Amino acid sequence: MGDQVTFILVEAAWVLLNFICIIMLPSLFVGLIVGVFQAATQIQEMTLSFIPKIFSLVFVLIYFGSDMSQMWLGFTKKITAMIMDL
Repeated sequence: MGDQVTFILVEAAWVLLNFICIIMLPSLFVGLIVGVFQAATQIQEMTLSFIPKIFSLVFVLIYFGSDMSQMWLGFTKKITAMIMDL
């Protein structure tokens, strides 16, 4: 029983880490590019950094949404199979 709980926690952490990396890394990269642009041009408009991050997030969710749902579905199937084996 303890091994199953450990397996579930490790798998949940792995899925969460994948989701975070898929969503956050492009937003961080776009924020860095916009920050460098703002520093170079001395434009200090808050929406200039917010709008590209939103567009990158929408693009990532459209492009990787099916992969993310497949990861979540695989995790759910593993957990369901473990529950059925009890």
